[in-house]
Amino acid sequence: MHDTLRSLVQEGSIARERLEDVYLYLSADPKKAAAQMTARQKLQVASRAAVVPPDPLLVIDVLAEVIHHPREDAAGIAGRLQAAGRVVTAKQVDEVFRSYSVKKTAR
Repeated sequence: MHDTLRSLVQEGSIARERLEDVYLYLSADPKKAAAQMTARQKLQVASRAAVVPPDPLLVIDVLAEVIHHPREDAAGIAGRLQAAGRVVTAKQVDEVFRSYSVKKTAR
């Protein structure tokens, strides 16, 4: 089997660098390759931040409130939870909505 990427690296047409547990194929031009590597590293950092799951107890509280108050938006659910003594923001509730595809519909 022909390995095109390996051949291109050996020819010097492209470069190959390891980033964590994957190999990146980059431009053969060192300046372009450095810019590509920097861009990929920024994406890695951003994706790690986005992947942090919400606290499971918060998720349960939010979803229970949605069941009991289906017409409330994120701010309304956050307000109800805050009134019950839960420390939560509308942004956190909105994240739970997105994570679990909670869609608010007008009735």
